[in-house]
Parts: sequence; structure tokens; C-alpha cells
Amino acid sequence: MMSEQWLNEWKQRLEERKDLLYLYERKQLDVNVEGEGVFAWVVIRSGKIRLQAERPDSDVVPLLVKANKDIAVKLFNGERKLTALPAKLASWEGKYRDCLLFETLLYLP
Repeated sequence: MMSEQWLNEWKQRLEERKDLLYLYERKQLDVNVEGEGVFAWVVIRSGKIRLQAERPDSDVVPLLVKANKDIAVKLFNGERKLTALPAKLASWEGKYRDCLLFETLLYLP
């Protein structure tokens, strides 16, 4: 379990938004958030969200998000959109639809 308070607060906000569950209740998504001062995995399986320090044991192609801690906190607080940030501040690698889903889950709650 990750101890970063901002990650746990985002997870709690998202889980409280039952109206958003339809967006990820049938999804499998592994997101690795890494950068200066931050390293975490966000694992979404069938409507359940886990935060962990190690890569999940799965065949899911992960979405890699690179950003320093300050930017990551802003992303998880919905203050910035991942796809709207300049590459020098944040970047991502993976499937575009996974990026858009994750961005939505960061921005809406």
C-alpha cells in the first residue's frame, strides 16, 4: 500500500463517486506513475482500485506516466490534465484510450 496521502485522497474521492463507476467497472488498467519524488502503481480491476509500490503481476500493458511529485499531485487533484501538459512537465507512454480513461479518472472526482 502506498503511503502518499494525495494518492489515497484521490482514490477515496473516486470511490465515493458512484456515478463514475461505469467508466472503469469493466476495465483492467495498470498505471505506473514515476518521476522525481514519486513512484507508484495504480491498479484498476473490475471497478476496484489498488495503490501499490510494486508492479502488478498481470498481462495488462501498463500506462506509464512520468512527472515530478509536484505535477503528479496536481494531476491527482484534478488541477491539470495529463494530455494538456507540455512534455517537459509530464509525459505518458501506452495506449491512448488508457491515457484518456486515466485522465478522466484523475480529473472528474
